[in-house]
Amino acid sequence: MTPIRFHPWGSYASVERVRGTVLTIILGGMDSKELFALAFGLSKPWYVSLNELDPVKRQLEIGIDFERGGTFCCAECGRAGCKAYDTEERSWR
Repeated sequence: MTPIRFHPWGSYASVERVRGTVLTIILGGMDSKELFALAFGLSKPWYVSLNELDPVKRQLEIGIDFERGGTFCCAECGRAGCKAYDTEERSWR
């Protein structure tokens, strides 16, 4: 499998072969956090807060958070406009 590197800058879209094995994708006007938010289908108040690639560990860390003061639908009754009062950081593999 060929690893893909996303760069958070660029004004045009292109694909380049680097050292014969790594593809670099430069996306016009879209940074990597926006790309992951789009891929995950996130909408406000949710956003991608972190994306770090560690090629040595072969690990991609993506953080998802919500805007301060964001409101949500109640998980029990479905009422809209509820504020978050407690958060917990979780990790998945």
